[in-house]
Amino acid sequence: MPELPEVEFSRRLVQKSLAKKRISAVKVANDKIVCQVPAGRLKALKGRTVKQCRRWGKQLWFEMDKGPSPMFHLGMTGSFHVKGRNSLKYVRLKEDDPKTWPPKFWKVEFQMSDGTCFAMSDPRRFGRIGLSTSVWEEPCMAKMGFDPLLQMPRVEDFARQLARRSGDIKAVLLDQSFAAGVGNWVADEVLYQAAVHPQDVAKNLSPNAVKALHRTLRQVVKKACQVNADAKKFPRTWLFHYRWELEPFEGGLPADSTTWLELGPVEVKAPSLRMAKDVKSGFSPLEGAPPPTCPPCNGRVESEQTGDGRRTGDLGDLPGDSGRNEEKRQSDETIFK
Repeated sequence: MPELPEVEFSRRLVQKSLAKKRISAVKVANDKIVCQVPAGRLKALKGRTVKQCRRWGKQLWFEMDKGPSPMFHLGMTGSFHVKGRNSLKYVRLKEDDPKTWPPKFWKVEFQMSDGTCFAMSDPRRFGRIGLSTSVWEEPCMAKMGFDPLLQMPRVEDFARQLARRSGDIKAVLLDQSFAAGVGNWVADEVLYQAAVHPQDVAKNLSPNAVKALHRTLRQVVKKACQVNADAKKFPRTWLFHYRWELEPFEGGLPADSTTWLELGPVEVKAPSLRMAKDVKSGFSPLEGAPPPTCPPCNGRVESEQTGDGRRTGDLGDLPGDSGRNEEKRQSDETIFK
């Protein structure tokens, strides 16, 4: 599922390709699930100019010279396309040929006055397309928390927010009313690098753990956006590379030095590492340091595999409720109407 870095890549793609250009034609697919407004209202965007593309968390929208703004949520497999340019690459999904137009599973297409062609596609149809005259008043926007790339709070404010949360720290990170744009892989990466266990209670974290989370959240998001969400350019010491393939970390670690970590809906084979609250060791995968050597976790953690880890119709990243949280886990996003 696209998370903040992937959505930011999509925003930059549109900003470079469509900004200050006029829409000369609009095509809308017959898909009332993804397209939340009548096709006629989207087609009325013809003749209007895209001023810029903006983002907050996982929500995207085009600021227009006049009239309503088209809003987009990429759901689980949605993607922006510009003809002739590479689009977002998903792990485990076949890469689209930028020369093929329109792209498969397209939902809306804008043809610009200079010949540029834009489209949004969505094979699994969890994405959403809408229109809004007051973007920040939409339900999906009004309840969003801080954006780690655009408006990371000071560590003191970050600590105060965590102190009010009684759920598991991973569930808190996934809550879009806390940190907009964070999903499973970003949360796992941040927790791994901060040496904080996913099931630690947020309000009980030590000051050192809070500082480590604050630092790594900012650094992981910043680094991923710097390389335009290209996973091949992520540091090789990042947990990201081992989430799906279940291959051992670099360094030739012996088989008995690995364990299985349960991080939400996935199990990851990783070196035995200390998921502790004391993070004074200074280990930083961001800097390319080798993985830490530490006492093993308590063996393999068995978990029920849930496919993509979400409930039917849920746009969020939250796995099924484990029963450990005191708070009710809310859905990741509210679909705008």
